[in-house]
Amino acid sequence: MIEQKTMPTREIYGDILRIIAAFSVVFQHTASSAWYTLNPAQNSWLVLNFFNSSARFGVGIFVMLSGAFLLSPKKDYSPKQILKTKVPYLLKLIAFWVIFYGIFQVFIQGFSWKEFLSVPLLAFTKPQTHLWFLYMLAGLYLFTPALRIFTTHASEKMLRLTLIMLVIFGMCVPTISHLIKRFADIQVYSLLTIQGTTSYLAYYLAGLYFSHFSISNRSKKWIYALAIFSFIVSFIGSTYLSLVRNSPDEFFLGNMRPTNFIMVIAIFIFFKDFSNELNVSSKFINLCSRTTLGIYLIHPVFLKIFYGLKLQLITPTPWLNVPLTAFSIFLLSFMLVFIFKKVPFLQKFL
Repeated sequence: MIEQKTMPTREIYGDILRIIAAFSVVFQHTASSAWYTLNPAQNSWLVLNFFNSSARFGVGIFVMLSGAFLLSPKKDYSPKQILKTKVPYLLKLIAFWVIFYGIFQVFIQGFSWKEFLSVPLLAFTKPQTHLWFLYMLAGLYLFTPALRIFTTHASEKMLRLTLIMLVIFGMCVPTISHLIKRFADIQVYSLLTIQGTTSYLAYYLAGLYFSHFSISNRSKKWIYALAIFSFIVSFIGSTYLSLVRNSPDEFFLGNMRPTNFIMVIAIFIFFKDFSNELNVSSKFINLCSRTTLGIYLIHPVFLKIFYGLKLQLITPTPWLNVPLTAFSIFLLSFMLVFIFKKVPFLQKFL
């Protein structure tokens, strides 16, 4: 059982992980923006697939950090605070950004009153792709008051067992089921799996578990080794399936793959252990950390501008273009969010 006591308001490892996660999302979206359009047999696609395979941990880190703090008995989050403050805040973000991207898309494609007036309906039909994260997080927040009762009284062994069950039925079984169906045309009974928002409970609880319980050095070495192996499996597996289909296939790169889960845990543990030893300004790190949600929400605007200007991601070389483009988009997003946070109305949606 986790001992209840007062903790510092912020921890440096959480801020550092938020920044790394935000950049990984921008980096992955930059690489995958061209990844979907190329033939897997091209050398450029293999480079993009390498980048794409290595940067899929961002969402998992964000969810783990939410679990580490919102589920902790050491933090005082009442059901009222969560259900009447945090959930409405996410719903407000969803409404604002769905409308923002809907209007943005209307003007990009050519103004139409019919499309313009139907923008609010996008929240229930087809919101901007990356906004799915807000919907999923809102679902987790709705579960949080009940989960806090469990995490307050559960022992370390019970938390670990619950986490293992979530990983088995939320990640391993669906992964095996998909592969069996693809190669043997056999359907595993669908009710053996956990799907949807509840699948992310594994990341949510993992954040609490790995932030509050110590892991032996031997276990850490195994986790790091498995993370490296998982990356190799993700890269080779996605390459193989894409070549077989002659079309990009991201099955091995999904957040619900056990390989991705292991990589996320390894990154979380690594930076939790070593972030306090870094000689960096906590004030600056905290400032950057507070912009990460805004960066996540606004960076697709710069991706759309990048392609609107007909700039190239794969020429002369994707090895250089992708990191430079991702860093530029990340920096521009940071600067814009930093400015918008000075504006009273806009700061409410970042």
